[in-house]
Amino acid sequence: MLDLGFWGLFGIFGTFASILSLFISDNSKWAKWIHAAYSAFIVALVLGFSTYHESVQEQLSELSEIKRIERQADSLANPRDLTTHGNMVGYSLAVLAFLEKHQDRYPETYARAKEFCKNSECTSKPDDISHFSDLQDVSSSMRELIRGISTLDGQ
Repeated sequence: MLDLGFWGLFGIFGTFASILSLFISDNSKWAKWIHAAYSAFIVALVLGFSTYHESVQEQLSELSEIKRIERQADSLANPRDLTTHGNMVGYSLAVLAFLEKHQDRYPETYARAKEFCKNSECTSKPDDISHFSDLQDVSSSMRELIRGISTLDGQ
């Protein structure tokens, strides 16, 4: 089907209204009712199309925002090096910063990740090898969380 867009349809309906007014141009009571009816119909159609157009624009904007967040998460999903304590702490903090930035979209995920990091003491100094192992678990969990966000579109 030919996609005319909002203004194309507006032009077609305007043309239709002008042609219709030529046929009912007499001053009878019946003609006035027809003028009123088709005028109301045209106004309703224009308002309906403009509301639909605005709704579509909002949905496209929302989709664009989700795609932008997914691209950001995707760039965080593949850390280069998680072999040292500093890198693992830095990565975990970067994930927390990302979730904090998008807290309005992922409030529960941010709260859980923050609590997980706090309970795992992910910013403390390494005491022994078990803490290093725990930090590996934390950074792996954060990486999988971000991978999950980066693939929310089902790919």
